[in-house]
Amino acid sequence: MLAWLITADVITVDGAFVTAQQYSEKVRIWSPDGTSAVLGDMGGLRCLGGTRVGGRTLIIAGGSGVKVWDAADGTEAGHVDTRGHDVTALGSADIDGRRVLVTSGNDGVLRIWDESDLA
Repeated sequence: MLAWLITADVITVDGAFVTAQQYSEKVRIWSPDGTSAVLGDMGGLRCLGGTRVGGRTLIIAGGSGVKVWDAADGTEAGHVDTRGHDVTALGSADIDGRRVLVTSGNDGVLRIWDESDLA
């Protein structure tokens, strides 16, 4: 059984659960046996997503910016400078043969980021 926590979001990536914990601002990856590892902290943590870029599965967290982790080994793979815009929702898609990240925030504006923005 998974431990109790206040959750902002839950996704599944490659057979594991990933949670965004409110108040502690931690992104955790959970194995099927209920053990977990903290991937990192995210200020203002609001949402999670997963995507594949360049053959890698990535975990993406939004809040006061965007952070990215490699799902295979849990290492931080980059971030997106959202230029001061808080992120409350995110997703990814293929547009014209390229992978993009789409974010939205309290201002209601959709922003599209190219995979090269995952610096």
